[in-house]
Amino acid sequence: MARKRKKKTQFAWDKWAFNLAWILAIVLALGGVLGAGWVVMPFWTLAFVILGLIVGFMYKMKDVSLLILVTLILASGGSAFGIIRYVGPFVGNVIGYFVTFLIPATVLVAMRKVYEMLK
Repeated sequence: MARKRKKKTQFAWDKWAFNLAWILAIVLALGGVLGAGWVVMPFWTLAFVILGLIVGFMYKMKDVSLLILVTLILASGGSAFGIIRYVGPFVGNVIGYFVTFLIPATVLVAMRKVYEMLK
């Protein structure tokens, strides 16, 4: 009986960066709600921007409008959660941190799409 060879799969940097951004956003939002001082370090913004650029470079160009729509909805409505008692500040912080990750990715994907259209 012949064994089937497994195909080598390429490491998905975009999925890794996306999952890391979600986890980091949740941890930072929890730290912010609990009053941790390490949450306000400017390093975290740089980390989100770098993760967003990784996703922007690796993003497949077929769902550009969906990415832009999701980013706009989260960016415009994320602060509205602050009025909900107890969980509102936490959810608002998670969305705020995640939008910090999504905006560089969306801008880069939109610029790639424009470049592709002008080719």
